[in-house]
Amino acid sequence: MALSYPDINGVRASWADVECSIGKTGAAKKITRAVKSINFTDELKPGVIRGNSAKKQGRTLGIHDPSADATFFDAEFTQLVDDLGDGFGAIPIDITICYVPATGLAMKKVELIGCRITKHEGGGEEGEDALEVAVDLDPMDVLINGKSICPKPS
Repeated sequence: MALSYPDINGVRASWADVECSIGKTGAAKKITRAVKSINFTDELKPGVIRGNSAKKQGRTLGIHDPSADATFFDAEFTQLVDDLGDGFGAIPIDITICYVPATGLAMKKVELIGCRITKHEGGGEEGEDALEVAVDLDPMDVLINGKSICPKPS
């Protein structure tokens, strides 16, 4: 669907329109409302070929290096850890984020494939906010509507 401008009485997707589901890679995922934030970066960094020239002579396909982080509420993160079990940092999980605007715009689906939890950081302080856990993730791939930034190996 082509976008049209300006949006007249239109509403774009916001965090309230996000549906997030998490589960072990290859297993059924559970929808969770306990993700306060999730961020991802998907980089395909080409190598440069210069030879004996200051000018670029070419480039390689490069190195694919996706990364992600998320902030969970503590109770739900603890449940995820319990579901994964001992050694939870070595167990790959898939995270699916669906942006579903109520206005009829096309849904955007982002899949973080084969993530490992590489770091988690929690704590707390006085106040009215729920306890949170910041998590660093190491995904194998990031798919946007099923498409990767990196071509499949031939």
